[in-house]
Amino acid sequence: MRDLCRTVFCLLAVIAFISTGTSFAQDDLVRERPEKDRKFEEPAKAPAELAPLRTFVVNSNGDGVDATPGDGVCETASGNGICTLRAAVGEANALAGDDAVTFEPGISEIQVNGQIQISSNLIIIGPGANLLTIASVAAQSTTSRVFNVGNFAVSIHGLKITGGFVTGTGGGILNAGSLSLTNVAVDQNRATSFGGGIRSTNTLLIRNSTITANTSTTSTSGGISFAGTNLLISRSAIRGNSSSGNGGGANISASVSATIENSTISGNTAGAASGGLFLNRGTINNSTISGNTANGSLATEGGGGIRIQAGANSVSITSSTITNNSAPNTASGSRSGIWHETGTLTLQNSIVAGNTTQDIQLSGGTLTDGGHNLIGRNTSVETQYPAGLPSGTNWVGTGAVPLDPLLAPLALYGGPTETHALFPASVAIDNGNDTTNTLDQRGYIRPWDVVAVPNSPSGNAADIGSFEADSFPFTAGFPISGRVFEIDGTPIRNTYLVMTDGMGNKYVALTNSFGNYAFEGVEAGSSVPITAAAKGFAFTPKIVIANGPVENVDFLPEP
Repeated sequence: MRDLCRTVFCLLAVIAFISTGTSFAQDDLVRERPEKDRKFEEPAKAPAELAPLRTFVVNSNGDGVDATPGDGVCETASGNGICTLRAAVGEANALAGDDAVTFEPGISEIQVNGQIQISSNLIIIGPGANLLTIASVAAQSTTSRVFNVGNFAVSIHGLKITGGFVTGTGGGILNAGSLSLTNVAVDQNRATSFGGGIRSTNTLLIRNSTITANTSTTSTSGGISFAGTNLLISRSAIRGNSSSGNGGGANISASVSATIENSTISGNTAGAASGGLFLNRGTINNSTISGNTANGSLATEGGGGIRIQAGANSVSITSSTITNNSAPNTASGSRSGIWHETGTLTLQNSIVAGNTTQDIQLSGGTLTDGGHNLIGRNTSVETQYPAGLPSGTNWVGTGAVPLDPLLAPLALYGGPTETHALFPASVAIDNGNDTTNTLDQRGYIRPWDVVAVPNSPSGNAADIGSFEADSFPFTAGFPISGRVFEIDGTPIRNTYLVMTDGMGNKYVALTNSFGNYAFEGVEAGSSVPITAAAKGFAFTPKIVIANGPVENVDFLPEP
């Protein structure tokens, strides 16, 4: 064990995610407490549960390779004790089984000259995206991205990825495996082809992260290019990305449904179509799509906010706000907000208004009304959304007399992502019906009844869109609790447990005589690493996503 780490306590790392409503088997190692009447389904075992991990602790900001890959020791020369990130990953690649990489305090930037290839199941745990940057300084080439992930289970937490400029796809990250990003910033990377920030052809889970200012210089998908099986974007921002072709923010061609929740896609630009994103199937819930632009000049281009080609599939948009998007080309019909071409689109409890010239362009397929929507202009969707204030359960304006949703500018009004607040006179207030979400996009209580405003007779006092006016944050947060005990069940008292939030702030708990510990008030939806330390023992750190009260986050010492 001394050969594997040079710290007082060798921290063996495993990652465990909790996500209400969406389950991915490879992440479900620590689980949220089931609701009262819901039976919990046991997930499939992940490899990390079957054997202890090796942990390599990076203690240098250099870029040297490992001296002897596979000998279990991370060092750039025999006996020098210098462990770089490249050396740590190289050592992990050479060894069978799962491995982990952590960082000594004080390392704030690591410059890499050429991609770091990951060819093994691996967990990389950094201190926070504002505290550690992994920057490519390589000249443009086919291997000048930051990470190249093979067909393995890889989780990256708490760091920034920047500076990649690749001839090909995936300027920051190229992923062919099962990749989880939490509290990660993918910023200012470039690719000549798909995916200035990320190109993924397999599972991609993005939580509590930002994808910003990435560029596809001569192709599509400035921020994210996705052509895999499972995609989750949760509590994240895709902002200020650009492409010369389609998909300024993201081009999503999933082979199964993609899920976007509690996230904001804003300020992205496409040279052709799909300024914010292109989507062929999936769900958008409690999210904001704002200020995106599709600059294409052809009649086949447009879709400032979102372009949908679902074919035989479907897309649903619930409790979301789509506004201030533009597609200035009049030849394409100025398809500014939503451009729906094929498949089935269902809108429910959403604002689609305030987009330049046109809010919805229905070129084909089926548009299904889920009720309680606010449509600014019903141009091209007069049949599905006849004008009226209200019109059934909806509120609908026309091209001649648009309905102003009275939205405040995009900004931080609480929570981790930017949203559009509702001005007091907005008809979106209390005219919604959201039976799915108990919190709005920011994490504020939903529904919240504004007493002075009459409620929709068929609603539940929720607001239309992603923002709940006059509400309050779920300040109580969620508890995380568990035990620390030996393999025979003997409790280990006075164990120090340290929880780190997304900004690097640390919180400490101490086990009692029964080995119990608890952290209270953990921010809803946040992902936090927890480490344990007790004299004479080494433990496996865990990363927990708190989408509800989390119990049984137990620590057993490694042999």
